Amino acid sequence: MLISPHFCSNFLKTVMETNADFPSRLRALMEAFNLSMNQLSKEIDTPVGSLAGYLNDGREPKLSFFQKLLDRFQNVNPDWLS
Repeated sequence: MLISPHFCSNFLKTVMETNADFPSRLRALMEAFNLSMNQLSKEIDTPVGSLAGYLNDGREPKLSFFQKLLDRFQNVNPDWLS
């Protein structure tokens, strides 16, 4: 999968922020791979409503959600993601 052209500026900026929260990191990951919420939902078999909750409502994802993300994005460091 190709990474979007502004991957470096936005993704790396988020990575470097020590106080970046999970929703910011998830957004950065989605942007880096040019995925909408609907696309990510289908790729990791997670309801869109759950993704919206993680991104917008401060819901805490379950361990199974992290596993799905790590299975899909195998080059992502689990420590950075969580």
